[in-house]
Amino acid sequence: MSNEITHPEGELTTAKERARQQWKLDAVSTGTGVFLALFMWGHMFFVSSILTGERGFNWISDLFEHYWLAQPTVVLVTIVFFVHFVTASRKIPAKLAERKRIKDLGDEISDSEWNISDEDRKELEKIRPHKETSLWIWQVRSGMIILVLGSIHLFVVGADVAQRSFGIGEGLGI
Repeated sequence: MSNEITHPEGELTTAKERARQQWKLDAVSTGTGVFLALFMWGHMFFVSSILTGERGFNWISDLFEHYWLAQPTVVLVTIVFFVHFVTASRKIPAKLAERKRIKDLGDEISDSEWNISDEDRKELEKIRPHKETSLWIWQVRSGMIILVLGSIHLFVVGADVAQRSFGIGEGLGI
Protein backbone atom coordinates (compact mmCIF):
# COMPACT_ATOMS: atom_id res chain seq x y z
CA MET A 1 0.00 0.00 0.00
CA SER A 2 1.40 3.36 -1.02
CA ASN A 3 1.83 6.38 1.22
CA GLU A 4 0.81 8.67 -1.62
CA ILE A 5 -2.57 10.08 -2.58
CA THR A 6 -3.36 11.23 -6.12
CA HIS A 7 -5.46 14.41 -6.30
CA PRO A 8 -7.82 15.28 -9.17
CA GLU A 9 -5.17 17.71 -10.44
CA GLY A 10 -2.75 14.80 -10.76
CA GLU A 11 -0.55 15.87 -7.82
CA LEU A 12 0.86 13.30 -5.41
CA THR A 13 0.73 14.02 -1.69
CA THR A 14 2.83 12.01 0.71
CA ALA A 15 1.97 11.29 4.31
CA LYS A 16 4.80 13.59 5.37
CA GLU A 17 3.36 16.50 3.35
CA ARG A 18 -0.12 15.87 4.78
CA ALA A 19 1.32 15.78 8.30
CA ARG A 20 3.18 19.05 7.68
CA GLN A 21 -0.03 20.66 6.39
CA GLN A 22 -1.96 19.47 9.45
CA TRP A 23 0.79 20.81 11.72
CA LYS A 24 0.55 24.22 10.03
CA LEU A 25 -3.22 24.28 10.47
CA ASP A 26 -2.80 23.28 14.13
CA ALA A 27 -0.25 26.11 14.56
CA VAL A 28 -2.70 28.61 13.02
CA SER A 29 -5.49 27.32 15.26
CA THR A 30 -3.27 27.60 18.35
CA GLY A 31 -2.04 31.07 17.42
CA THR A 32 -5.51 32.43 16.73
CA GLY A 33 -6.79 30.82 19.95
CA VAL A 34 -4.04 32.47 22.01
CA PHE A 35 -4.71 35.82 20.29
CA LEU A 36 -8.43 35.57 21.04
CA ALA A 37 -7.79 34.61 24.68
CA LEU A 38 -5.46 37.60 25.15
CA PHE A 39 -7.94 39.86 23.40
CA MET A 40 -10.71 38.65 25.72
CA TRP A 41 -8.61 39.55 28.78
CA GLY A 42 -8.11 43.07 27.45
CA HIS A 43 -11.76 43.30 26.41
CA MET A 44 -12.94 42.31 29.88
CA PHE A 45 -10.56 44.81 31.45
CA PHE A 46 -11.87 47.73 29.38
CA VAL A 47 -15.52 46.69 29.63
CA SER A 48 -15.12 46.48 33.40
CA SER A 49 -14.68 50.27 33.32
CA ILE A 50 -18.48 50.27 33.62
CA LEU A 51 -17.79 49.73 37.34
CA THR A 52 -16.40 53.28 37.46
CA GLY A 53 -19.78 54.55 36.31
CA GLU A 54 -21.35 55.68 33.07
CA ARG A 55 -18.98 58.60 32.66
CA GLY A 56 -15.84 56.44 32.95
CA PHE A 57 -17.17 53.82 30.55
CA ASN A 58 -18.19 56.42 27.97
CA TRP A 59 -14.77 58.10 28.27
CA ILE A 60 -13.02 54.81 27.45
CA SER A 61 -15.36 53.96 24.55
CA ASP A 62 -15.04 57.49 23.13
CA LEU A 63 -11.25 57.22 23.41
CA PHE A 64 -11.22 53.95 21.45
CA GLU A 65 -13.55 55.28 18.76
CA HIS A 66 -12.05 58.77 18.46
CA TYR A 67 -8.47 57.55 18.01
CA TRP A 68 -9.51 54.79 15.60
CA LEU A 69 -8.58 51.92 17.88
CA ALA A 70 -12.02 50.26 17.90
CA GLN A 71 -12.54 50.16 14.13
CA PRO A 72 -9.49 48.11 13.08
CA THR A 73 -9.78 46.01 16.25
CA VAL A 74 -13.32 44.92 15.36
CA VAL A 75 -12.21 44.00 11.83
CA LEU A 76 -9.09 42.16 13.03
CA VAL A 77 -10.91 40.23 15.76
CA THR A 78 -13.69 39.26 13.34
CA ILE A 79 -11.17 37.89 10.84
CA VAL A 80 -9.17 36.04 13.52
CA PHE A 81 -12.42 34.71 15.05
CA PHE A 82 -13.50 33.10 11.78
CA VAL A 83 -10.00 31.84 10.89
CA HIS A 84 -9.90 30.17 14.30
CA PHE A 85 -13.33 28.67 13.71
CA VAL A 86 -12.31 27.22 10.34
CA THR A 87 -8.97 25.81 11.52
CA ALA A 88 -10.33 24.43 14.80
CA SER A 89 -13.56 22.99 13.38
CA ARG A 90 -11.73 20.80 10.85
CA LYS A 91 -11.20 18.31 13.69
CA ILE A 92 -14.92 17.96 14.36
CA PRO A 93 -16.34 14.89 12.61
CA ALA A 94 -18.72 16.04 9.89
CA LYS A 95 -21.08 13.07 9.99
CA LEU A 96 -23.28 12.07 12.90
CA ALA A 97 -22.14 8.46 12.51
CA GLU A 98 -18.51 9.56 13.00
CA ARG A 99 -19.44 11.50 16.13
CA LYS A 100 -21.29 8.49 17.52
CA ARG A 101 -18.24 6.33 16.77
CA ILE A 102 -16.02 8.70 18.77
CA LYS A 103 -18.38 8.39 21.71
CA ASP A 104 -18.40 4.59 21.33
CA LEU A 105 -14.59 4.58 21.22
CA GLY A 106 -14.58 6.58 24.44
CA ASP A 107 -16.90 4.00 25.97
CA GLU A 108 -14.64 1.16 24.80
CA ILE A 109 -11.54 2.89 26.18
CA SER A 110 -13.29 3.29 29.50
CA ASP A 111 -14.28 -0.38 29.56
CA SER A 112 -10.87 -1.70 28.53
CA GLU A 113 -8.92 0.35 31.07
CA TRP A 114 -10.17 -1.62 34.05
CA ASN A 115 -10.13 -5.28 34.90
CA ILE A 116 -13.38 -5.34 36.86
CA SER A 117 -16.28 -7.69 37.45
CA ASP A 118 -19.53 -7.48 35.51
CA GLU A 119 -21.39 -6.20 38.59
CA ASP A 120 -18.93 -3.36 39.07
CA ARG A 121 -19.01 -2.60 35.33
CA LYS A 122 -22.79 -2.10 35.48
CA GLU A 123 -22.32 0.40 38.29
CA LEU A 124 -19.63 2.24 36.34
CA GLU A 125 -21.81 2.42 33.21
CA LYS A 126 -24.10 4.79 35.11
CA ILE A 127 -21.21 7.27 35.16
CA ARG A 128 -20.31 9.01 31.90
CA PRO A 129 -17.39 6.97 30.50
CA HIS A 130 -13.96 8.22 29.41
CA LYS A 131 -13.64 11.70 30.81
CA GLU A 132 -11.36 13.09 28.05
CA THR A 133 -13.78 12.12 25.28
CA SER A 134 -16.68 13.64 27.19
CA LEU A 135 -14.73 16.84 27.78
CA TRP A 136 -13.85 17.05 24.09
CA ILE A 137 -17.51 16.63 23.13
CA TRP A 138 -18.49 19.44 25.53
CA GLN A 139 -15.67 21.61 24.17
CA VAL A 140 -17.09 21.19 20.67
CA ARG A 141 -20.60 22.01 21.88
CA SER A 142 -19.47 25.12 23.76
CA GLY A 143 -17.43 26.17 20.71
CA MET A 144 -20.57 26.07 18.56
CA ILE A 145 -22.44 28.20 21.10
CA ILE A 146 -19.57 30.70 21.20
CA LEU A 147 -19.54 30.77 17.38
CA VAL A 148 -23.21 31.75 17.23
CA LEU A 149 -23.20 34.23 20.12
CA GLY A 150 -19.77 35.64 19.24
CA SER A 151 -20.85 36.24 15.64
CA ILE A 152 -23.93 38.13 16.81
CA HIS A 153 -21.82 40.19 19.26
CA LEU A 154 -19.22 41.03 16.61
CA PHE A 155 -21.96 42.09 14.18
CA VAL A 156 -23.70 44.34 16.72
CA VAL A 157 -20.46 45.94 17.96
CA GLY A 158 -19.19 46.32 14.39
CA ALA A 159 -22.43 48.00 13.38
CA ASP A 160 -22.23 50.41 16.35
CA VAL A 161 -18.61 51.29 15.60
CA ALA A 162 -19.35 51.75 11.88
CA GLN A 163 -22.34 54.00 12.61
CA ARG A 164 -20.28 56.18 14.91
CA SER A 165 -17.47 56.32 12.35
CA PHE A 166 -19.87 57.64 9.72
CA GLY A 167 -21.52 60.06 12.17
CA ILE A 168 -24.88 58.25 12.16
CA GLY A 169 -25.17 56.72 15.64
CA GLU A 170 -23.81 57.16 19.13
CA GLY A 171 -21.28 54.31 19.09
CA LEU A 172 -20.32 52.04 21.95
CA GLY A 173 -21.15 54.26 24.91
CA ILE A 174 -24.08 53.94 27.27
